[in-house]
Amino acid sequence: MIVDSVDGDAHDKGGTYGLISKVRDDLKLMIDSPNLYLQDVDLTKAVNVGLQFGGSLYGREAELQTLKECYQRSISSECEVAMICGTSGIGKSKLSQEFARSVNEDGGSIYLSGRFDKLESQPLHAIGSAFDKYCAWVTAGDQSTAEKVSTALKENMGEEIACLVTVMPNLANILGDDDDFNFNPSGKSEDTAVDSQKRLRYLFCQFVDVISRCHEEPLILFLDDCQWIDNASVAVLNQILMMSGSAIKDHRFFFFGACRDDEMSESHPLNISALVVLSCFGASADISLIQVLEKEIEQPLIAPLDDAVAHSVLGKRNGKFYFMHDKLQEAAYSKMKPEERCLHHNRYGLALGFVAVRERDDRLLLTAVTQINHGGPQAVIDDEQAVVVANLNLDAGKKAMYMSDFFAAHSFFDHGISYLRLRREYWNEHYDLSLELFNLAAKCAFMNAEHDSLKMLTDQIMHNAKCFEDKFQAISVTVTLLNWSGNVPAAVELIRTTLSSLDEELPSAVTPTVVNQHLDNTKKQLALLTDDTLLSYLTMVNPSKLFAVQLLVKLYASLTLIGESAATPIISCRVIQLSLTYGMSPHSPNAFAQYGSYLALIGDEFEEGYRYVKFALSLMKKLPSRAHDGSTLFWSTHTRIYIEPMQSSIECYLDAYKADMKSGNTYAVARSSMYNNCCLWSGKELNAVVDSMKDTMKESKYHKNFVVLTLMMPMFRVALRLIGQSDAPAPQQDNLTNAFGETFSEGDNAGKYATLLHTMYFAKLPEALMFRELNEAEDAAEEYFSVDRFGFLSPVMFFGKFYSGLVSFWVARETNDRKQVLTKWKWMKRGVACKDKIEKLSVSASTWNFENKLYLLQAEEQFSSRNFEMAETLYDAAILSSKVHKFVNEEALANELAGHFYLETGRRNKSVHYFSRAFEKYNEWGAVAKASALTEYF
Repeated sequence: MIVDSVDGDAHDKGGTYGLISKVRDDLKLMIDSPNLYLQDVDLTKAVNVGLQFGGSLYGREAELQTLKECYQRSISSECEVAMICGTSGIGKSKLSQEFARSVNEDGGSIYLSGRFDKLESQPLHAIGSAFDKYCAWVTAGDQSTAEKVSTALKENMGEEIACLVTVMPNLANILGDDDDFNFNPSGKSEDTAVDSQKRLRYLFCQFVDVISRCHEEPLILFLDDCQWIDNASVAVLNQILMMSGSAIKDHRFFFFGACRDDEMSESHPLNISALVVLSCFGASADISLIQVLEKEIEQPLIAPLDDAVAHSVLGKRNGKFYFMHDKLQEAAYSKMKPEERCLHHNRYGLALGFVAVRERDDRLLLTAVTQINHGGPQAVIDDEQAVVVANLNLDAGKKAMYMSDFFAAHSFFDHGISYLRLRREYWNEHYDLSLELFNLAAKCAFMNAEHDSLKMLTDQIMHNAKCFEDKFQAISVTVTLLNWSGNVPAAVELIRTTLSSLDEELPSAVTPTVVNQHLDNTKKQLALLTDDTLLSYLTMVNPSKLFAVQLLVKLYASLTLIGESAATPIISCRVIQLSLTYGMSPHSPNAFAQYGSYLALIGDEFEEGYRYVKFALSLMKKLPSRAHDGSTLFWSTHTRIYIEPMQSSIECYLDAYKADMKSGNTYAVARSSMYNNCCLWSGKELNAVVDSMKDTMKESKYHKNFVVLTLMMPMFRVALRLIGQSDAPAPQQDNLTNAFGETFSEGDNAGKYATLLHTMYFAKLPEALMFRELNEAEDAAEEYFSVDRFGFLSPVMFFGKFYSGLVSFWVARETNDRKQVLTKWKWMKRGVACKDKIEKLSVSASTWNFENKLYLLQAEEQFSSRNFEMAETLYDAAILSSKVHKFVNEEALANELAGHFYLETGRRNKSVHYFSRAFEKYNEWGAVAKASALTEYF
């Protein structure tokens, strides 16, 4: 009867109940006449066999359809995710299985699944397990597919892929033995990344992107029991789902999960001690772990658990014991009295911990320390044991950091500190252990943006440190947070004070004479050394000097941000001098790149500056650490885009972004921002530029990087206006807060960061010029000239000279009143100064990048001086040079300005030709709104 009620086909009217009244009538017959309608059965067989249902899913058709629709939208257009929520046993897993079956029937997919566990200690266990199954599937499948995946992974990810072998061991089988491909996960050191946690997230994204390219079928990832998801997994999923250009957008990826939104507390009559032990480790545990524990605590475990398997209380598969249902595990765990649970966890954890240390088993160590921490300080029996447990937490935290889980690592270090605090004088009695725990906890809190905890930890370090060197890390973190909070002057003051304590004090008065002295001394030192000699220098090992170099690099960034750039060349020279004296540090390539940029862009010594930029890149490749490659690439590109063809050299900013992402540096978005801005003004297709800007702004908002977001907004608005979407919704910095929870507006940021003022005013120049808004152009130029000094070493600097020069000549022409002779002369003088700067760049740096700009400025100058014949020749030269050198935006602008020249000199028919060409080129660039505005002229 029950089977007929729930397991029938809705279209099969013969064997199923159609109305509930029919069910009621049959039940009444059984009650009234049991002898007629009921029969005896063998209960032992009934218990073993049980009630048998079919494989169909009932009552969830609407949910299944919703899931299918979400999946179709996700693989065909925008990214979507789905979450199946409900209480335990309601059928969430069954629904996911039915969905997988349905998708495979409709065309197939690659379906990966994993499951979170409340007491699982391994970072990223569920996600890693899902992709590990994928690797096993590829290895066991068609050889050509395995080779395709292997080749793609090696080509796209290189040796960095070794970091993923830790969390998906079967990946090693895909990569195989290849003499040309060297990977060794155990050989990776944590100092090759600024933040290995973020590096691993980025590598996961790359992995998903690459494998999805290798298959025609969509990739589906299902994760069960998401109510127990760990922070590291949340971060990985977030980055996979938001990463621009990833599998989600281009190669069809769908993620859905299941979670319990209501926890039941029903008990269960189980009292077998072995099950209670197993329940302390979650829903499942490795058989090998239970075997070790059985030996250490001298309690029978394997045999009783095998007996439980025979009675269908437990399952046994893939080297694990597992509870048949979550409620069985919870029931077994509840058999322990609450006050005794801490003692059991402590006992099992210590037993396994000693084995883990003895056998150097990192995985077992994490499991053991997690067990100990479930017990907590109240389970510790004496001070000696407290110190032992604190050391175990220290080791476990280091392992978690190596595996890029800074959330778990912070928890381990925090627990270690809690055990030490059982002794009031722990800083005095266990100083080295205390210092290391607090420093590493502070590092994790910094990476996780847990600033309240970070402040407390650094205060403790500063208060209890016995020597100045022991305060280095706390000082470094404090400087960074001051910068993020907008209090850059305080950060600068702290750096200067600390440098003074390190005997590295910078000159108090920075004059041109002082700057030239430092530059001359550095030039003399370097003139005696060949590149090969410099590359053979040993690495810096002196802790004080390493910290001094680190602070000098931070000072360079801080001063640049607030526009106090006078001392920046002294800083670069000082880092180089320290490198020549004490050896090369990870920051030395950065200093050489900055030094070369200064020589080229400020000193106009392009040949010499370019030499040191190229040397910086060679030194970067020679040093073992990859942590600061992004910074070196970033600063070296500032010079390269002057000398090398701009359209190709700006791609180096994208390389800097990727290098920073691999090292986990959240300032990678700054590299992406610079790339987008240069793409905009070098003539890249506008719609692609706008899409890239949106991705960068989205990433900036995700990381709460209000500086980059504010830098992007002015350029983004101009780009939107050019393509005719100025009224479209745009990413905003609503509710954006800094590291200390302070909310900022765009105007607030500009007031605190001088470079933002420079960027904001520059963006107004080309916009007002191209849309022929004279008053706005004049105001923008006045504002730009007032902050021009803040554009120090910025790639926007020559774009600013170009557009401010064009605006200056335009304003001068429109100033015809005899009473305004001085004003006209002022604007002409400004225009000529800008033209002279571009002319110098055309001669010294690159004809490719600057010849067309020079011709257009000269044409506007001759137009303003009423030398019309010369102007005609120069306009045509500017148009031709822009075309030859592939600046489509400047070819459009040159045609438009030529059109205005002919129109204003009374030759309307000839102007139509140039306006028509400008219309074509603006459309080719993607500036459809600007092109449309030209139609009034022809």
